[in-house]
Amino acid sequence: MAVKKILVWSVLGLFFWGGMVQPALSEKGDDEMVVRYQNGLKMMTKDKKFKFMIGGRIYADFAIFDPDDTFKNSFEDGDQVAGGEIRSARIYFSGLLYEKVKFKLQLDFASTSSSGEQPTFKDVYIQLIKIPVIGNLRVGHQKEPWSLENMTSTKYNSFMERSVINALDRDRSLGVSIFDHALGRRLTWSTGFFFDTRSEAPPVANFGNNPQSLGISLRLTGLPLYQDKGKKLIHFGFSYALEDEGKDDLVRLHTKPEAHLTSFSPVETKDQPGTQVHRYVIELAGVYGPFSLQGEYVAAVVKKPAGTPDADYSGYYVQASYYLTGEHRAYNTRYGIFGRTQLHRNFDNHGGWGAWEVALRLSNIDLNTGDPTGAANGGEMTDITFGLNWYLNPQSRIMFNYIHSDVESGGTPIVDAGTLDIYQFRFQVVF
Repeated sequence: MAVKKILVWSVLGLFFWGGMVQPALSEKGDDEMVVRYQNGLKMMTKDKKFKFMIGGRIYADFAIFDPDDTFKNSFEDGDQVAGGEIRSARIYFSGLLYEKVKFKLQLDFASTSSSGEQPTFKDVYIQLIKIPVIGNLRVGHQKEPWSLENMTSTKYNSFMERSVINALDRDRSLGVSIFDHALGRRLTWSTGFFFDTRSEAPPVANFGNNPQSLGISLRLTGLPLYQDKGKKLIHFGFSYALEDEGKDDLVRLHTKPEAHLTSFSPVETKDQPGTQVHRYVIELAGVYGPFSLQGEYVAAVVKKPAGTPDADYSGYYVQASYYLTGEHRAYNTRYGIFGRTQLHRNFDNHGGWGAWEVALRLSNIDLNTGDPTGAANGGEMTDITFGLNWYLNPQSRIMFNYIHSDVESGGTPIVDAGTLDIYQFRFQVVF
């Protein structure tokens, strides 16, 4: 905790330093610091050799739960009624030094690690840019290159939470990655190797007698169609991840319905022996003016010790969205992900009503393997989610999601575990 306190106070100190201290001027004045606001507080020298940015986010969530009797009886905590939380409260400081070295420090004060520590590390890395052949080299705690939905920030997703395929997703880990774009940004690629440090706070890779699992991830995306600054596009992508389970050789997969306030995971496998996990995902997305369509299929194969059948799991989602006010989903060609929506008009005192978006998603996660003993079965869940988003301005939005979740048990035999209806709201500010 002492290390985290030092980091937090360091970030705050840099914030005040940026506003109070004026750097010495060269004869040309190129190192004069310019301060402005553009989706975050930015400070840079006139020659752009040094850039600094401070920003953050706050998500305040509320939810009402309506389980049927079968769901209540199937799960110990199945009678959850309502809840609220600060879903995310992050602050970050990032910068560019001498046009070649980037860094970022991002902490989440609303997130708690499995070890009970708070705040938790999010993006904490150092990056070298414009390197011949490989483009960018990033070292530290970072997202593993995996999946369009996973790589796109929740700040810009059309729904409050990612789909149920996150049971098979990769997350942030401590590692080294390289990435770049090519063919006029029609192609992006990224790869790296990572230690599974998700349960550690701060992230620590153990090279001793009980090391964490070590994995390799890669992602490739393409834009066969890109017109009118992204108003018309077709995106495809593929990701692969290999995870070696290390000394423990235990694998557990689980996920909640598409509501973080749900108090437990209705689908969940037990800790099971596994030597490796192979994961695959196929991405497809398209934008045609205010309409967008996006979907992914993911599969995971858990390799078991000799003499034990492998366990196969899979999931998918398909979603569509439409801007009633004529905007379109913004696409970041540098990384092959979606970004911040550009509004035609903000919500203001002069007749502006911001932007309105409606969205619909169908998602499924199948953690039942057909194992007659039920040892590797975790259940199956299908969610239908309706979303309504009101963008007050590029930094603020109010979100409503209705989720209907249908669950089947992971036992033997597999039986209906009931349904759960969820009504949830989010008030979001990104600064």
